[in-house]
Amino acid sequence: MTWHYQYIPFIWLIISSAVVVVGLGVYCLRHRSTPGALALAAAMFVSVLFVLGIGMEALAVEPPAKFFWSKFQEFWLFPTVITALWFAVEYANLGRWLTPRTLAWLFVPMILKFALGLTNDLHHWMWLPGATDTAGRGPVMWALIGYGYLLVALHAAVLVWLFLKSARHRWPAALLLFSRLTTAVFFGISMAELDAFPPTYLKLAAVMVAVLSHSIAFFGFGILDPIPGAHQKVLEQMHEGMLVLDTQQRVVDMNPPAERIFHLSLTRARGRSVAWVPGLASLTADQREIVLGEGGAARHFALYRSALTDPRGFPLGMLILFHDVTEQKQTQAQLLEQERAIAALEERQRLARELHDGLGQVLGYVGFQAEAARILYHDGKSSAGDEHLARLVGVAQNAHADLREFILNLRMGPSSSQPFFPTLQKYVDSFSKQYGIRTTLSIEEGLDECSFEAAARLQLFRIIQEALSNARRHAAPGTIQVSFESVGRSARIMVRDDGCGFEAGLPTGRSGFGLDFMRERAEQLGGDLQLQSRPGAGTCIIVEIPLETGAAL
Repeated sequence: MTWHYQYIPFIWLIISSAVVVVGLGVYCLRHRSTPGALALAAAMFVSVLFVLGIGMEALAVEPPAKFFWSKFQEFWLFPTVITALWFAVEYANLGRWLTPRTLAWLFVPMILKFALGLTNDLHHWMWLPGATDTAGRGPVMWALIGYGYLLVALHAAVLVWLFLKSARHRWPAALLLFSRLTTAVFFGISMAELDAFPPTYLKLAAVMVAVLSHSIAFFGFGILDPIPGAHQKVLEQMHEGMLVLDTQQRVVDMNPPAERIFHLSLTRARGRSVAWVPGLASLTADQREIVLGEGGAARHFALYRSALTDPRGFPLGMLILFHDVTEQKQTQAQLLEQERAIAALEERQRLARELHDGLGQVLGYVGFQAEAARILYHDGKSSAGDEHLARLVGVAQNAHADLREFILNLRMGPSSSQPFFPTLQKYVDSFSKQYGIRTTLSIEEGLDECSFEAAARLQLFRIIQEALSNARRHAAPGTIQVSFESVGRSARIMVRDDGCGFEAGLPTGRSGFGLDFMRERAEQLGGDLQLQSRPGAGTCIIVEIPLETGAAL
C-alpha cells in the first residue's frame, strides 16, 4: 500500500523545532561533564524522533498513514519522559536514587510496549480491533499512558523539591516545572481528540514550549554551566562566613558557614536588615572585628568588606566575610602571657642586681661609716666622728631619694589595664613634681599603643625610668625632655636634659649612669642605644627600636 504525503507550510515550523532540539542536544554533549547533561542530551535526541513523527503525521494524507505516525510518536514519547526524569534527578543531585539498575527497570514498559505493539493483531491489548486512529486504544495502552503520567508526576515532584530546597536553582526549576506540566496538559488534551484542538498542533505547541523553556534554562540561567556550580561549591566549603547585603543593608545571600555562625537560615534572613541578624545590631561601617557569644563560647571574627558594583560602576551592595580568629586570639593571649611572665622574671633579676649595686652598696657604706664613727667617738675623736656622721646623713638622704624613686618605678608601669603612653605621662608628671625638675613628654602623631609590642613597652618604660634617674642623680638638670618619633619602620626615643653633661668618650661601664642596663634592654628589642653628651651642654640618650609589624604610621 502506497501512502501519499502533501506539502504544507506548517512543516517548516516542525523542521525549525527539530533543528533547535538537535542544537540543544549537541550543546548538552559539549557539557557532558556536568551532572545530568548526558541524560538531557539523550532526551533531546529522542525528542527529535518524536518531532519527526509529528511532521510526518501532518504531511500524511491517508488515515492509515496518520495512524502509523501517531503510534510512532507515542512509542518515542516513553524514552523522552524517562530521560527527562533521569536529567531532573541528576540535576537535583539525587543521582543516588536512580542507579543503572533502576534506570533499566524504567525502560522495561517501553520494551513491553514495543513487543505488544508488534503482536497487537494476536491480542489487541494495545489497539482495539479495527482501530484506525488513536481513539481505539486498548487497556494495556491506557495502563502504559498512566505509567507515563506517573513518571511525569515524579519528574514534577523532583523539580518542586529542588525549587524548595535550593535558592540558587529556584528559577531554573520553576521554568522546567512549567515546561513539564504544560506539555503534559497539552498531550492530555490531544489524546481527547477534540475538534477545537487539533492534536498535531497541540503536540507541536507542547514541543515548542519545551524547546523555549529549555533554551531559556540553558542560556539564561546556565543550568549546564559548571562555573556557577563550582562557585556554589566553593561558597559551601569555604571556612569564612559570607554575608551579601543590598544597598539598603538588607540580607540578600549567605553561605552555609554564615548560617552556622549566626544560627540562622537564609530563608529567614533574606530581605531583613543586617541589624536583625543576631550579634550584628551594633555593626558599624568601619568595624574590623566582632565578638559573637559570651564567656567561654565567645568567638572572635575579623571582618573583610568588599563593595559590589555592576559593570557600569553603580553600587549593588556589600560583601562581608567573617573570618574566625578565635584560635589566633587565644594563641596570641597565651604568647602575651608567656612574654609577660618572662619579662617579669627578667625584671626581677634586673631589680635584684640594681638593689645589690645600689641600696646594697649604700647600706654597706653606711655600716662601714657608722662603725668608723663609733670607733672615733670611743677614742675621743668627736670632730672626726662628726664628719663621718655628716657623710652618713648625706648618704642616707640620697638613699632615701633613691628608695622613693625605686618605689615610684615599681608602682608605675604599663599593663593590660594601664596603657603605655598615659602611664608614661603620669610617671613623668610624678617625677617632675617629686624632684622639682621640669619634665615633658612629646609623642609624634601616628604613634600609638599598637606601635609597640607588649614586651617592648615595658622595656622602654624601664629605659626611660633609668635615664631620668641618671639625669637626676648626676646631671643636676633644670629640664628634661622625653620624645617619641618615627623614623621609617623604627621608633626613636630621646631623653634630653640640660644638666652638666660629661665627656661621652669616657668608659660607659660606671654603675652611676646605668648605661649598660639601658643598652642591654635596647638590644633585647632588636635596637640600639646611643649617648650624646658634652661637659656643660647636657646629655641625650637616643634609643631606636623596630616598630610592631603592621603598625600604621
